[in-house]
Amino acid sequence: MSVAAPVPPASRPKKKRTGLVVFLLLALGAVCIGVPLLFCGLMSGGVPSLSKGTVISLRFDGPIPDGPSADPLAELSSAFSGGGPLTLHDLRTLVEAAKDDDKVAGVVMEIGPLGEGMGKLEEVREILGKLKGKKKLYAYINSDFVGEDSYYLAAIADKIVVNPETGFALNGFVAQITFWRGTLEKLHVKPDVIMFKEYKSAGEPYKNKEMSPAFEEWLTSVLTEYYDRFCETVATSRGLKKEDLKVLFAKGGLTAPEALKEKLIDATGYPDELESELRLAADPDAKKPNMVGGRRYLASKRGFGAKGEKIAVIYAMGPISSQHGTQGIFGGEGIAGPDLAKTIREAADDDSIKAIVMRVDSPGGSAIGSDYVRREIELAKAKGKPFMVSMGTVAGSGGYWIAMDADKIVAQPSTLTGSIGVVFMKLNIRGFYEWIGANVDGMKVGENADIMAETTSLTPQQEATMKEWMQVVYDDFVKAVAKGRKKTYEEIEPLARGRVWTGAQAKERGLVDELGGLDKAIELAKAQAGISGDHQLVVFPRQKNFFEALAEGMEGASVRSNPGIMEIVQRLEKEAKTPKVMVVMPEVEVR
Repeated sequence: MSVAAPVPPASRPKKKRTGLVVFLLLALGAVCIGVPLLFCGLMSGGVPSLSKGTVISLRFDGPIPDGPSADPLAELSSAFSGGGPLTLHDLRTLVEAAKDDDKVAGVVMEIGPLGEGMGKLEEVREILGKLKGKKKLYAYINSDFVGEDSYYLAAIADKIVVNPETGFALNGFVAQITFWRGTLEKLHVKPDVIMFKEYKSAGEPYKNKEMSPAFEEWLTSVLTEYYDRFCETVATSRGLKKEDLKVLFAKGGLTAPEALKEKLIDATGYPDELESELRLAADPDAKKPNMVGGRRYLASKRGFGAKGEKIAVIYAMGPISSQHGTQGIFGGEGIAGPDLAKTIREAADDDSIKAIVMRVDSPGGSAIGSDYVRREIELAKAKGKPFMVSMGTVAGSGGYWIAMDADKIVAQPSTLTGSIGVVFMKLNIRGFYEWIGANVDGMKVGENADIMAETTSLTPQQEATMKEWMQVVYDDFVKAVAKGRKKTYEEIEPLARGRVWTGAQAKERGLVDELGGLDKAIELAKAQAGISGDHQLVVFPRQKNFFEALAEGMEGASVRSNPGIMEIVQRLEKEAKTPKVMVVMPEVEVR
């Protein structure tokens, strides 16, 4: 056997500061690439020069994000190209600037399949509605089949155009839930699921093979209200009768000529024709449309609205966890309870911030993570900061938990909210191990040491213990809602029990205060803070620019490497073995 000779200390290579070197190289590369890119972007119209009759082109194709992008590279690129999806935050700024801009003739929306919830679409319509009577708003629906979501957004426009071959599938709403109990049985996996209470249906897909009567009840209620509101809104926008629309939609589908005949659209044609029509209407001498993408228009208005008293806007998006989040250079979506609590604290401690508005779009998650956030809202209010919550598409269970202590809660009529309840679930996979020929052996000290083990099911005594624990969490949840809503436990408990409500239903029952979007929540914050003049919105936490995010990413790279497959498996295993009482809504796909 050969042994390599040790390297004398004097001849050993010095340890390289790899992270610093990599950062410097990437920073140099970013400058070398970014400066020419910036120059080319400016030369090619990155910051456009607006002329009379300018038409702003907006593209809606896929889900519409709420807050500012966490990806600074994408922001840099899209500012030059004029492309990239606009967030609600961007759209709000754009509309505020454009509605009184005498160089803007109007806005053309190109709408594809969205896959968005009704609550979010109500928010977009509310924002775009500020253009009505001030600028022309046209819509071109670019889709093989027009669904309810795309048409609901397009109906706000002054004129709707589609391709002559487009079909219309405006036939109602359907909700689909996948039930996995049969699959678990085939895999010899036994689930333990406890839900508080009968309407808390998040665990049903693992416990049952079909919806329970309680699940069917609230889901039918939601879908019926959605469909009625959709028909009424469309009828109002298009000058039609709601009942006539329901008869029309009952056919199951329409061709473009039929939709034109029934006045659902104004014309069939192509986007360039629509753009030219709008531009020429503003400037008959124009030879071609002066089209500007949404992001490029925003670039020309950089700094717009940056005056007046400051209101903090905090975005709480995605499932809630109780652990600190780890966010790389390009970010990610999800609510880390301790991190969101810290962000609220920073806004509350900032003397320049006069009020705080938190935008919530979350199905819930960890009860512990949710309570971190609730506690920090309570402390912010104690510091004299008005605190409002604006709910998006969904703010249920843990999403409601983090909202319930706000001074005021604002929801869209179609926001899914409530679901005040808790669920516990663990899986016994011993049968699966045996099925594949594996044997799990071990020892325990303590009668209930294996209560959370993945190879045992709950005994009757253990199940009773878990129910006692969950009863405490459930009661604490209901009591906290009662305190935040200034009601009694007895008044709130019948509205809880895991029941999901629409925003309109929740307002009738006192679970939310006002119907509307983020603008309504800001209006309430201004009133409570005594702000009568201009205001400016400040997003918390402060958005990092490209170089700050790059530096942060490289700093992390210098002390840790990307996890290997075994580390990922170990993390997942640890997560699976960590007991949790979850406050989460069922995953329901509504189309």
